[in-house]
Amino acid sequence: MWVIAKVKKKNLEIFKKELERKLKSKVTFYFPKILIKKKRFNGNIKIIIKNLLGNYIFCYFQNLEAIRLCDYKFTRGLDYFLFESLKNQKSLYNFINLCKSKENKDGSISSEFFINFNLKKFKFIDGPFHNNFFQIIKIYKKKIIAELSNKTKIVINKKDNYLFESI
Repeated sequence: MWVIAKVKKKNLEIFKKELERKLKSKVTFYFPKILIKKKRFNGNIKIIIKNLLGNYIFCYFQNLEAIRLCDYKFTRGLDYFLFESLKNQKSLYNFINLCKSKENKDGSISSEFFINFNLKKFKFIDGPFHNNFFQIIKIYKKKIIAELSNKTKIVINKKDNYLFESI
């Protein structure tokens, strides 16, 4: 079963090791990542890898029925477990599969992932339209028709893989 845990900042590795040590079994962890390329003032590109869900991480326990999560709420690096996630296993499973299906070769999620949520307003975070806001007008198989904040219409090829975030 999948469980969602909120981990303290910068303590992800401590939490993972400590939880496996306490459980004395292997736990599968998953946290969708997004790769952000930022251009610096000197022309260099800085690559930042961020957890898509902030401090939240998915933990898969092989035999959760035998485990009482309350016994592990004081694990180092853990803020808390979302116990409500136990009731929504099908939704969690579907979301994790959606994230995994949109991952690139490097394991990060492509910007195509955000299109699946019927969101309309976005901001480019790299590419020639860096920091420009846009609104999706129409989505086709290989391209997206969008309108920039200055009412200019543009065509975005999906394989160009420009990174953008929802606002």
